[in-house]
Amino acid sequence: MNSTKIRRKVVPAPSENGDTGDKQDQLLLSASICNGEDLGPFIRKTFASGKPEILLRHLEHFRRYKESEIEDVCRAHYQDFIMAVDDLRSLLSNTSIKFAIQKKKT
Repeated sequence: MNSTKIRRKVVPAPSENGDTGDKQDQLLLSASICNGEDLGPFIRKTFASGKPEILLRHLEHFRRYKESEIEDVCRAHYQDFIMAVDDLRSLLSNTSIKFAIQKKKT
């Protein structure tokens, strides 16, 4: 079997006036999180530089981005979900009626 890893979309860097290295670190962190890679090197580098607030800022940005992405997906599929639930309810209702009719016949 050929097992390939799926590469996921990388979170875009915020529109801050941060330096290029900071934005590159954020893109690398985002890519690592999305692809399920080890975050140890990022954490070590952050604490070695004495600036854990940068990592926290990157993680917070990533969280906000993913949260809005989830909301967008839910918003896009909400109506389909409601229609599917309605279909299941009507199917259940029809099945219950048929079962009741069959029970009375026997």
